[in-house]
Amino acid sequence: MLEIERARDVKSVEFKKYELLVILCTDGDILLNGPYPYPIAWDRINTPQKLVHWLLHLSEKQWFSTEMLRQLILLVCKLQGVDPHKG
Repeated sequence: MLEIERARDVKSVEFKKYELLVILCTDGDILLNGPYPYPIAWDRINTPQKLVHWLLHLSEKQWFSTEMLRQLILLVCKLQGVDPHKG
């Protein structure tokens, strides 16, 4: 997992109005920008079942905000080629 300080090695998903809380690293893993960098390996979150597991796990963290939840869902959907706004 890349460290967040190595910004040139990190690409991000665009979020217009909000601080970037979820970062996609060049190695494909996801980094949550909470009170400390919180990495999630892509192969641990790359299916709907794994995503639900992580969302439940993260919802128990006091630092995990609804905006972080939104950004994580949007990023995983984008990586999977899924439009989250279509049912």
